[in-house]
Amino acid sequence: MENMENMKNNSIEIKESSNKKKKNKEKVQKSDFFKKILEVYHLIKTEGFSCLYNGLSSALTGQVLCNAIWFCSYNISKESLMFLKDKNFVLYSILTSGLASAITVFTTQPIWTLNSRMSKSKEMVSQFNK
Repeated sequence: MENMENMKNNSIEIKESSNKKKKNKEKVQKSDFFKKILEVYHLIKTEGFSCLYNGLSSALTGQVLCNAIWFCSYNISKESLMFLKDKNFVLYSILTSGLASAITVFTTQPIWTLNSRMSKSKEMVSQFNK
């Protein structure tokens, strides 16, 4: 009889502790969210609303270039793999889109690397100027 009561008490304690953990986790998540909101507010207050769009021009240039390369390489791969279209359309579609994606990644990766390094160096320069 005592064993049954001990088991019930243990299960109740486990449930209560797991509920406390869940509540603490929710509080931490909410506090992290509010911290991020306050950081954005502080950023807008100190640097202005336009600071949210820093780096937009380089990101758009990179995206336009990526899309242009992908569409060109997709059309070229479609034309060069036309012999597969009648035999196996699924394989044809997978190969053409995969080839276009691979070409795009290998040609635009240096651009994204430069973009991230340039933005990082700008951040470091602005920190030293303060």
